[in-house]
Amino acid sequence: MTGFGKGEVNHSTGKFETEINSLNRKHFELSVNLPKSFLGLEPEIRKMASKWLNRGRVNLQVNFETNNRAVGQVVVNKELAKSYHKTFQSLKRELGLKGDVSLEQVVQAQDVVKFVPFRISLKEAKPAVLKSVEQALKSLAKMRATEGKSLFKEITNRLKLVQKTVDRIEKTAPKTVREYEKRLLKKIRETEVAVRKNEDLIMKEIAIFADRIDVTEELSRLESHLSQFNHLLHKKEPVGRSLDFIIQEMHREVNTIGSKANNAIVSKDVISLKSEIEKIREQIQNVE
Repeated sequence: MTGFGKGEVNHSTGKFETEINSLNRKHFELSVNLPKSFLGLEPEIRKMASKWLNRGRVNLQVNFETNNRAVGQVVVNKELAKSYHKTFQSLKRELGLKGDVSLEQVVQAQDVVKFVPFRISLKEAKPAVLKSVEQALKSLAKMRATEGKSLFKEITNRLKLVQKTVDRIEKTAPKTVREYEKRLLKKIRETEVAVRKNEDLIMKEIAIFADRIDVTEELSRLESHLSQFNHLLHKKEPVGRSLDFIIQEMHREVNTIGSKANNAIVSKDVISLKSEIEKIREQIQNVE
């Protein structure tokens, strides 16, 4: 299921921010992006995410922004400064130059003065990082729950259309045999063949045709699949993969009904069923 979540935690040294976005996928794929100094927290973050999420391609990113109080440190290599000073003085004497070596000349020498940016320790950052991740996961779950309600309503409405169409096929399909029997008898009369003399042959032909187009078993299995689908749809635990399997089985039964159908109305209903089932299949890719 698609969604976005964000978490922010303020710290004395700055702000920790976690952003999570998820896209539809059959399986669970998690990508975690952390600042280099926080890489040690990745296993724990993955464990947290797996408790909240079961399907989808998920990107989780943690950022840390320092504030004005988290300043870096100026480090002076005193031994190197002394060495530069001594060398500069010696060089001046050799060159016959007057004046002393200034502090400015020394500190401008390479590697004497360095600025080390502020870095928060992993131990100090851990509580704030994990709290921001938890907030983002909760935010994502809330958004997905809202979308889930809308999704549930849409799928339920489509299932009602499917059930209505299945009910219509159940009423229409038996009429096909009777219509075939009428057409066959009409042709026999038109050819002036005695019906009584060929009654056994006619009944056999009708029985073969009836068996060939009988969709009772397919409709029964389709009804069972619809019942299972509705049952799973009302469960609170993750059922996306189970729903995906059932919808494939429903599609298989509808295909079989379509191949057996010898009735224009049934054929039209089969096309309608395929359309609705495909739309449901697309929607359940969003279901965990």
